Amino acid sequence: MKIIYSLLIISLFFPFSNAKAQNVNYEVRVAQLMAQGDNNDGGGLAGQQDPTWYLWGKDNDANVYTGGLCQHTTNQYNAWWNLPDYTLNTGTNTTATQITIDMECWEEDGCGSDCSYDPYNGNIFSSNFCLNGDDNLANRAVVSVIDFRNDPACQWNEYDVFIDGNGSLPDYGQFWAKIEIKWEYASFTAGPDDAVCDSTLNLAAEGNGTWSVTSGSGGFFSDNNDPNSTFTGQPGQTYTLTWQTLSGCITTTNTDAVNIEIYGIPDPQLTSSADSLCEGDNVTLTAQNGTNYDWYINTGGSVIQSGSTNTYSTNSLLQGDTVYVTMTDANNCTATDYYAIDISPLPILDLGSDITICEGSIYTLDGTTPFVNYLWSNGETSSSINISDSGNYSLTVTNPYGCVATDDINVTLFTTIFVDLGPDTAVNILDSLTLDAGAGFTTYLWSTGGTDQTETILETDEYWVEVTDSNGCISIDTIIVSIIENNLFLPNMFTPNGDGQNDVLFIYGNGLDDDISFKIYNRWGQVVYETSSLYELQNVGWNGKYNDVDQPSGVYLWTLVANNLNGDPVDFELLNNLKSSGSILLKR
Repeated sequence: MKIIYSLLIISLFFPFSNAKAQNVNYEVRVAQLMAQGDNNDGGGLAGQQDPTWYLWGKDNDANVYTGGLCQHTTNQYNAWWNLPDYTLNTGTNTTATQITIDMECWEEDGCGSDCSYDPYNGNIFSSNFCLNGDDNLANRAVVSVIDFRNDPACQWNEYDVFIDGNGSLPDYGQFWAKIEIKWEYASFTAGPDDAVCDSTLNLAAEGNGTWSVTSGSGGFFSDNNDPNSTFTGQPGQTYTLTWQTLSGCITTTNTDAVNIEIYGIPDPQLTSSADSLCEGDNVTLTAQNGTNYDWYINTGGSVIQSGSTNTYSTNSLLQGDTVYVTMTDANNCTATDYYAIDISPLPILDLGSDITICEGSIYTLDGTTPFVNYLWSNGETSSSINISDSGNYSLTVTNPYGCVATDDINVTLFTTIFVDLGPDTAVNILDSLTLDAGAGFTTYLWSTGGTDQTETILETDEYWVEVTDSNGCISIDTIIVSIIENNLFLPNMFTPNGDGQNDVLFIYGNGLDDDISFKIYNRWGQVVYETSSLYELQNVGWNGKYNDVDQPSGVYLWTLVANNLNGDPVDFELLNNLKSSGSILLKR
């Protein structure tokens, strides 16, 4: 009977990072055989055993079995049978990573060996083959797959191939073959010469070897046996590194060298003209030792200046900003440095837009904020000032960081407004009197509560009016209205020119009966005005016209005849020296 057996050997050891990337050379050999027979031979497991083995090998590159080993022994059981390390197959400059071993084994039981049985070449047992009971093991076979690159190179690595009858006593047999494989990379080189800016670089050798430093000082490898070892050297040094074949490799001893130059990382030596400043202040930063400089603000910022200029000046840094420079030197090595400058914020000051105020009013300019010092253009040092004049006012403030801000405001004045109620007024009798504040104002407010342009009063008192124009400016005037008690008075001049001031001639006072005789004569003796009513003379008066014609400027005579309130003729000499006749000047 024939038994097919498959075996996958997996190693957890990976000696080189590029083990699957290079072609290899390998050799496969059979070193030992062992059998443990079945009970039909007599004597149980220790009975006579005459096993015969036939082994073939192939790799996963060619995938064709080559060679073939037939071995026979007698009276062999339960122990390894040493062979003279028979080579099964070899590979040269191949991409193979696996070796497949096939084996068949049978027992002759005294009939001798029969190595003519070769199923891979179409052969069968010879006609004189001795078949006794279960001794026909011609159908036994095993397949074993070995991932040989997982194990160390340049040494013999050992693997067991196993046959199990997979039965129970007395029909039971087990057979083994000990396989040895040695492999190495087919190519051998230390890799290309290289130069680095940093002190560390990755080597790119091929083959199985060990690294050593043959020139240069202070360098070391992360792993002397790794072709892709990391080498660390000293800046400014040039090294010669030798890659030498490991002992035990199939190829003859070989060496190769690579030249490595360590430039070292450049130092920009970044400096600043100031370590601290206020927002808006100018600062200059300087780097050294480069051929090109890329300047930018904060990590990840865009390059804002690039070229051979080793200085960068700006007045736009804000609080928290950091200036970076990436420098490239003559060896095309780069390094980045940064400078964090203490940027203090400026005071935030706003006096507002320019303003226009009413003349005579008081306006407060307020710059109050949490500042340390205040200085106005007029020399005041308070946070706010009161102004009433036009002009330009500026304020300079200093915050706790010593940073300064200035703002100004221009102040102009609206045109002054006036309201005029006329002079204080004394009347003989007050039935009603209309006070007029004049037109052209936006609002009116009388002391009586009225809000019109005019206000009619019925009593003597002190009255005032407050007017406001379209700019919000205010003007106030006051008038006193009183009653004349016996202090008759006739002005000696009036000006009927239409200006609203003293345009009419009145008599003032009281104490007379209403029936009077009052006449005015021109220089030719012609009566140009006359009245018999004291009320008319007090409230209507003469407007300087005769028959609706303006009379010329000049001196006019007047006469007055009247009784007192008791009906007696009035002696005008007793009334403030007023005479019963006199003159008046009309002036236009």
